[in-house]
Amino acid sequence: MEDTPELAVTLLLVYRSSLVRSTKPIYQPVQDLILGADCMDVLGEGEFEDETMMNNRGLFSVFRLYSASVVDPAPWSLPCLQTIIKTHIYGELVR
Repeated sequence: MEDTPELAVTLLLVYRSSLVRSTKPIYQPVQDLILGADCMDVLGEGEFEDETMMNNRGLFSVFRLYSASVVDPAPWSLPCLQTIIKTHIYGELVR
């Protein structure tokens, strides 16, 4: 199958301190990725206790970024992906 970048879907996991706001310069590369996509879905977001972070909290967000030419960005529905992320992401982040 030939590579077709315009049909690519990117899953972006962002894990940050609660002190890093989306308006801060350090977050700009993430904003550039999100704003550079034609379409974006938030698949999941939340927070965890994390002793390594300031305020002992880490925030996560999972985004699906894709081109407007992608008819069906994933074989699963958005609610299905959100359930998978909520069920499994906690274990991955605390390992």
